[in-house]
Amino acid sequence: MRIRDGEPVDADVRAVVDRDPELRDELAGLAGTQRALQDLPAFEPPPGVYERIRGEIAAQQSRSRRPTWQWPLRGAIAASVAVAAVWLAGRLPETPIEDTAAPATIVAEETPAPQVTPLLGTPSYASLVEESARLERALDEIQYRPRVVRASTAATIDGLEDRIALIDEQLMFARALGLSTADRRVLYRQRVELMNALVQIRYAEARRFAF
Repeated sequence: MRIRDGEPVDADVRAVVDRDPELRDELAGLAGTQRALQDLPAFEPPPGVYERIRGEIAAQQSRSRRPTWQWPLRGAIAASVAVAAVWLAGRLPETPIEDTAAPATIVAEETPAPQVTPLLGTPSYASLVEESARLERALDEIQYRPRVVRASTAATIDGLEDRIALIDEQLMFARALGLSTADRRVLYRQRVELMNALVQIRYAEARRFAF
């Protein structure tokens, strides 16, 4: 998105995108969608809509105010949830979580096994960026999402996604945070390892319920 909008990005990330035909095609598609949205005719909302929206936002903010010091704890809480979920997985009986709004019938769908590349030695920054992008595509290809999920698995997935989001925030503001190339390499390596785990869990769940 930052490349599409012309915002500054890391030079290594830009080089990886320029070398990958799939990433270039995806970037071109995003740019085309952006232009199509910008070309849509202007829409005038009914009178008083903006005032009602602002009033609702103000009311919600007053109901859900929280101390700003809680936000730095988000990553630690997410990591604790993931560790606790893995520890409890073999000790507690599994409780399925059902989506009551979804039909009860589960349609089988064959999902190809994702390729997992082990990280050997000290991979380069560019190779980590490429592997991270490949894992994103592998995750997108697992289109089947089971409607019944184990409680421990759901908690583990949430923990992994929260930790990945926290790493993405640090990478996005790497320049402002003064992170070196070595720091970013460490973050990308952690991201690849977390993405590997997430892809494997999603794939295992898809295969478990696709029958």
